[in-house]
Amino acid sequence: IYLIDHAWTYTLDNAKEVLKGNEHLVERMCSIMNLPCKDPSEDEVIENVLKETWKYNNSYILQNANQTGSFTRCWFIMDEFGSRIHRSEDPTFAIAPFFFCGDKMMYSLLFPVINVSEGEEVTCAYPRLKNHHSEEMKMSGKYPWEPCDLSHIDYTQSEPDLDYFMFDTSENESNKKRLYDYKSLADMRDELFYVSQFPSEQVLINKDLLAIVCRRSCEVSDSNVNDLESCPKWLPTTYSLMIELPQFISYFQNREKRHLDNTWICKPFNLARGLDIYISDNLTQIIRLSEIRPMVACKYITDPVLFPKENVGLVKMDLRFIVLLRSIQDFELFVYERFWLRFANKPFTMDDFEDYEKHFTVMNYNDFPLQQMFCQDFIKQFEDYYPSYKWSDVENSIYKMIKDIFITSALSEPPSGIGSYPGSRAMYGLDIMLEWDRSHDEPTINPVILEVNWMPDCKRACDYYPEFYDDVFSVLFLNDINGKHVVQL
Repeated sequence: IYLIDHAWTYTLDNAKEVLKGNEHLVERMCSIMNLPCKDPSEDEVIENVLKETWKYNNSYILQNANQTGSFTRCWFIMDEFGSRIHRSEDPTFAIAPFFFCGDKMMYSLLFPVINVSEGEEVTCAYPRLKNHHSEEMKMSGKYPWEPCDLSHIDYTQSEPDLDYFMFDTSENESNKKRLYDYKSLADMRDELFYVSQFPSEQVLINKDLLAIVCRRSCEVSDSNVNDLESCPKWLPTTYSLMIELPQFISYFQNREKRHLDNTWICKPFNLARGLDIYISDNLTQIIRLSEIRPMVACKYITDPVLFPKENVGLVKMDLRFIVLLRSIQDFELFVYERFWLRFANKPFTMDDFEDYEKHFTVMNYNDFPLQQMFCQDFIKQFEDYYPSYKWSDVENSIYKMIKDIFITSALSEPPSGIGSYPGSRAMYGLDIMLEWDRSHDEPTINPVILEVNWMPDCKRACDYYPEFYDDVFSVLFLNDINGKHVVQL
């Protein structure tokens, strides 16, 4: 077993500043990456280093002791020896991070996985690559080190037909080829009781499945495909980097050939609070990010509706709407009239994607300044700043989008869609942004769905409106909507 030292360990939000303040580090990185370095203080040299790091990067996470579920992802580049190790489909060695408590330092362990002869090359595996992967998937996984043109691959997205599925569920206990070893809640008690979830609601709250569900709301036309447009408009183009990586690379390269914007936001399937989310226009970086956990790549909103923040300027914002689902079978869906605002802290521009306070709005789980505003105050300021647009029109388009999402989520039977159970009641938090549509003479404002959260954090709701949970319980469990600040969709 061999120890490999780490030449540079950093977090993405501080990488650029670290390089700007350490010319020796820039020179060492250029040497490791075989990059020209006439002046290590030049911005172009630093940008080239940051771009090239994704051929060498590895990562690990450190749990934050002061906050449950929170963590910091650390990226590292191995020393000159470790960074020279080539990748192979038939590796001779494996590499793994190793934390040594004695000096509180992280190293990498290098050890053989087969018998190696003297003089034989030391190689390590391509991340993610498996023997059963298709040739297209293998080429996609190798792309950071062996770039290739995959633009010929069909990037359209469709759901498989029934012949694709190898397993199904069965109520017949004599069928030994089916797994049924659990009891449904309905079988556990004789009387009806309430459950705060709906069967198979993961099709909404998992970001990869949410995209599939939303795409059912419209049929993709040839014009959508040829123009590389999203369908429906309120869903950003979304690819699962776990199973649709070749299609994503093809779509990315086709956009590149047409000189279209190629900025993407990469999100874990099922994490909240802005954890492990990255914005990038670097295809190699996006592919490498897909190695750390299952992720989706969503087209980044480059023309959001901005909000004037006092003493700051025009900043990004998003809106949290609370949605109450009382029944799927009878489709009883309500949206809470009062919504919540979240704002970035710096003026929005399409650069510095590592700057959290410029591109992200979730500030209540970290040490960044948090601006809070009642929705009625927001509406007044919004209409004052955008006098040609009525908030009631924007709100109606948001309500229509929410209704479409839940209708399409129930089009298929579980597990492909939300199921019905008489005692199910659920509350969801929908995160929504507003985007300009400038395809017409007069720009319009369109809502865009970001994600759906089950049982969202409602502390701020209770702080603003002490009657919030009284309203929620009255609607969900007492069938009382009068004066409860909800709109039925």
